[in-house]
Amino acid sequence: MAACLWAGESSAASHGAAACMWRLDGFHRGPIEISTVGWKRGRGLAMVVHNVDHHLLPDIVDVAGMPVTSMRRTLLDLAGTGDARTERALDHALLRELTSVGQLWLMYEEAWTRGRRGVEVLRQLLVQRTADA
Repeated sequence: MAACLWAGESSAASHGAAACMWRLDGFHRGPIEISTVGWKRGRGLAMVVHNVDHHLLPDIVDVAGMPVTSMRRTLLDLAGTGDARTERALDHALLRELTSVGQLWLMYEEAWTRGRRGVEVLRQLLVQRTADA
């Protein structure tokens, strides 16, 4: 929470930290990671700061009183970092109904996701799960 307060109201726990807040399998403790629309630098601080564009704002939700990226954005961020736990996180999120394959396809179709790091990884995972449906 302190990291989000430091970065300002257009920031949220993201990536692995968000997966931990969502209590996804395989994500327990890890580095403090936030995404922010502001241009903050985390040099010398015990956290990772991802400076992102305004498309983050609609994907900030409250989890246990803390600003966290939405499940769909968290999965995209994990895929973008090449995290080996992405597929497991996706399956756990679907099992717990924190998102759906349909919601993720809708995000994939949004113009802002084109060319984003991780979007093709996520697409491949969705294709596999759509074929299974």
